[in-house]
Amino acid sequence: MHVSVRFIRFRQLVPSETKGWSEPLETEGRLPMTVVHMEDAQREDLWPGDEHVGLPMLLPGGETGRLLEFEYAPDGSSWRYTLEFRGAREG
Repeated sequence: MHVSVRFIRFRQLVPSETKGWSEPLETEGRLPMTVVHMEDAQREDLWPGDEHVGLPMLLPGGETGRLLEFEYAPDGSSWRYTLEFRGAREG
């Protein structure tokens, strides 16, 4: 998830017997991305590494792209990333 917001809540749809919303998960810092571990109901704020390339990234507003590249300054003062978006028309 890009732009780590202070609180995150989620509802896991699979397996279907898990229908309730999670408790709010609060951020621990000011890092640019968050990985949500739904199975453990935990969040991890982080600087993405090579292991995150290819994963989907949820953006504000609900749009999802695939992370292709991420780099940042050693002091964390700036960063750059590249996402891939795909679409298709039905019918």
